Amino acid sequence: MDATRGPNRTWGQGRLGPVAGVAVVVVVGLLVLMALGGRAEVAEGRAQGEAGQAASASGEQSITTVGYGQASVPAETVVVQFVVSTQEAFGGPFPRLSPNDTLGEAERAAAEPIVQALGEAGVAEDAIEVLTSPALGSGFGPQGGRGVYRLDLTVEGPDVTLEGLNEIVNAAGQATAEEGQILAFIGARYLVSDCGPVRLASREAANEDALARAEEQAALMGVGLGEELRSVDGAAAAGSAGFSPFGGVLPTGVGGCDPVTDPSVTFGVGASVSVPAFDPVAPAEVAVYTEVAVTYAVDEDAAPPDVGSLPATPEATPAE
Repeated sequence: MDATRGPNRTWGQGRLGPVAGVAVVVVVGLLVLMALGGRAEVAEGRAQGEAGQAASASGEQSITTVGYGQASVPAETVVVQFVVSTQEAFGGPFPRLSPNDTLGEAERAAAEPIVQALGEAGVAEDAIEVLTSPALGSGFGPQGGRGVYRLDLTVEGPDVTLEGLNEIVNAAGQATAEEGQILAFIGARYLVSDCGPVRLASREAANEDALARAEEQAALMGVGLGEELRSVDGAAAAGSAGFSPFGGVLPTGVGGCDPVTDPSVTFGVGASVSVPAFDPVAPAEVAVYTEVAVTYAVDEDAAPPDVGSLPATPEATPAE
């Protein structure tokens, strides 16, 4: 047994020896390459640091400021949404469907006098859509869309004014009150066919604001302001957020030219809408907000910008 196993064991050792040697050489080679790479990275970092110091020494410094701009134009089209509940507010028995009833049939019938009142207020009948869906409801009525409907209106032409929109809203409010219904939500989104000019005007205002801030900063630093080096768009808030008293979050002041990740929000806990809340006193305009960060070179050979009288530096108060 020993005589048989001995040669096998010796043969195995003979085969493993060169493989192990090669593995050691490979590992050592990798370590050497890593060391050389690390030295190269250190050298590159040192070179970059020296280049940055040289740039700083030669006056290649910069000032970065953030500018804010806003521009608005009269709206050409307005999308209006009304969420209406046929139920008493947070009370009363929930309506039940009988086997012969059709979901949405009662809600469409309840919407007819409201649609008629809107037509008398100047809204074209083909511009009004009655929406019933199981997705509606639960915030001002039972689950499953029973007792709740939404009216979608597209308003164009001479009615796209604050006065014209308030007349439409008042007509809807009057009609729902007379029918014993609840006008739960009023929303509007203002649109224009070409967003290019208003976006450009907003960006121009933001760049002018960034330049004014950079001039103030340069004056405070006592250096001259050079050319613009870099510009980066910021995430300017397209209006503020309005909070529903029933837990939903509604964006306000969002114009049709502002990018919106998800325009649909939920009012209450179930009445879905896709437009911001209507402001009865805000102009019927499309507003665009722009935020831009601009970097300017520092020109040490130029005089600091003249921005008027700078505030006096407060004297330091010694600690007691």
